[in-house]
Amino acid sequence: MIMQTNVNIPITAAQNTAATAGINAANTNLPGLINLSAEEKLHSSKMGPDTYDYCVKGLILMQQNANLTPSWVNQPNIQGNMDSYNTFRAIKLLMDVLAVKLDDSMVQMGIQIKNGVDDFYNNAQAASERGSVAGADAVVIALKDFYHKSQAEQTPPPNP
Repeated sequence: MIMQTNVNIPITAAQNTAATAGINAANTNLPGLINLSAEEKLHSSKMGPDTYDYCVKGLILMQQNANLTPSWVNQPNIQGNMDSYNTFRAIKLLMDVLAVKLDDSMVQMGIQIKNGVDDFYNNAQAASERGSVAGADAVVIALKDFYHKSQAEQTPPPNP
């Protein structure tokens, strides 16, 4: 796929306010969400696709065979959690799609921004070397360290 080189995605104050309000509303309307620490996440088991299918089938069988459910297992609570889990999955899918679009847009805008500033810096550097444009030296001095760091980040390390 060819990446866009001329990106222009303006966002108005009203759009920003509406988007931010929508995200804040989601946070407000889902007050019971849990925020695990990195260590808690590390030690928690995840529900992947196979586990999800196992749990869906297990809950159906649990309802059909209540006599096999241990007394300490709160089937209505587990079913309620599954219902909420399914709702959260649907919400997360929408958020993930939005996050990918935001990331992709920022990548494209970032490329265009950096290329434009690189061209500006290189032009100022050439003008500074010629001594032909007032202010060129100041621009080169102000951006020189950033430019060289930026170029170093793009240079792959040498093969050993």
